[in-house]
Amino acid sequence: MIRLSKILFALNVICLAPLLSSGQDFKFTAELGAVDTTGFYAIPILSKLSAYIRTDFADIRIADKNKRWVPHIIQQGKSPLMEDLFTAFPIMQNTVTDSGKNLLVIENTRSEGIYNLKLFLKNSAVSRTAMLSGSNDQHDWFIIDDKIAISRSYEMVKDEYLQEINFPLTKYRYLKIIIDNMHNDPLQVTRAGFYAQPYKKSTNYEDNPAPTFTQKDSGNYSYVEVRQPGNYHFDKISLSISGSKFYNRDLQICYPDFGKNNIAKPGLIMGSFKLLSALPATFELPRTKTALFFIVIKNADNPPLKVDKVYTQQQTVSLITYLEQGKKYDLLMNDSLASFADYDLQTFKDSITMIRPLNYTNVHAIEKAKTEHTAGNKNQWIWPVIIFAGLVLSFLTYRLIADMNKSKK
Repeated sequence: MIRLSKILFALNVICLAPLLSSGQDFKFTAELGAVDTTGFYAIPILSKLSAYIRTDFADIRIADKNKRWVPHIIQQGKSPLMEDLFTAFPIMQNTVTDSGKNLLVIENTRSEGIYNLKLFLKNSAVSRTAMLSGSNDQHDWFIIDDKIAISRSYEMVKDEYLQEINFPLTKYRYLKIIIDNMHNDPLQVTRAGFYAQPYKKSTNYEDNPAPTFTQKDSGNYSYVEVRQPGNYHFDKISLSISGSKFYNRDLQICYPDFGKNNIAKPGLIMGSFKLLSALPATFELPRTKTALFFIVIKNADNPPLKVDKVYTQQQTVSLITYLEQGKKYDLLMNDSLASFADYDLQTFKDSITMIRPLNYTNVHAIEKAKTEHTAGNKNQWIWPVIIFAGLVLSFLTYRLIADMNKSKK
C-alpha cells in the first residue's frame, strides 16, 4: 500500500507539472535604450504603448537578456519630487475672502527668478480657476496670468496632491494667487515652492493621437460618438465648443454598451460634469482604456452647442527601475493572466533620488512561430499524459481500495 501511495503522488505531480510550467504568456515586447551608467531610470509609458497594457499596469515587465525579470515600481504622474531641487517658499497669507475665494500670498526667496510654482493641496474632486499676480512691496500688484486651471486631484498613495503652475520667468518678490471657488467650499493649500526641474515639462499629461467623432442633436440632447485610432488609455478629455457665448449645461461621458447605445441609453456613465462657458471644457476621469466612448450634453431648451474638437490625454506613468551599465533590457507586455509583481524595490521608493530618462523602440509582437510551435508541442503531449495518468490513477485507486479491504478482513 505504501508503494501504491507513492505512485499516486508521483502521478499527481506528473499531471500538474505541465500546467504549472506553462508560465506567463506576454504577447508584445519593446527594446529599451542603451544603459550608459548604472543607476535608476524612468521609462515613460507613452500613449501608443498603453494600447498593449492594462490600466492597472499589472501586465508589464522589464526583462534582461536571460529573460529574468528586473524589479520596477510604477510612478504615477511626474517623476518623484527630488527634495534637493525643491525650494519651499514662506506663505505670508493663506485665507478665504468674504466671497469664498482662496487668497494666498507667497514670498519668492529666489532672487534669480522662478518659472513655476508647486502648490501642495489636499485631494479634491473639483476644478477651479485662479489668477496670479506679482509685487515687490505687497502694495502694487501686477497681473502675471489671469486664467490658471486648478485641476481635480487624484493621488492614490497619500491624500496630498501636487499642482504645478507654469508661467514666464519672473523675479517679483511676492506672488499672489486668488482661487475662484464659485461660491463652493475652498481648497486647502498646505505648502508652496519652486522646483528646478532637471528637464522642463509643463504638463504631466501625454496627448493621444486625435480621435474622430460625430455629433447628433435630438430633442434636448447632443450625442457625440468618439472613436480613438487605438485602444489607448485616457483619464482626461478636452473639448473645443462653439455655438453660444454663455452656457451652463450637464455633461456625461459614457462607456459603450455595445449593440444597445442610443441617445436615451448611451451606456455606462464614467463621469458627470458641468459644461460652463467660464471654464475650460476639460474633464478628468479614472484611467480608462477604450477605443469608443460617448459624450452626452443636456441642452434643455437651449440651442445645441457644437463640438468642434475632442482631445484625449493620459497622465504620464513611468516604470522606475535600477539597471546596470552595458546590459541589454526589454519590455514584456500584454498578458491577460498576469498579476502584480511583488518586488522589494517598492519598500525603497522614498529613497530614490537621481533618476535618468530611458526610452524604448521597436514595439512588436513576440514571434508567433516560436510561441505557437512551443504551445503546439505542449498541447500534443499534455492532454494525452493527463488522460493516461487519469486512467492509471483510477486503476491504482481501485487496486488500493481492494488491498485495504483485504487487509481489514
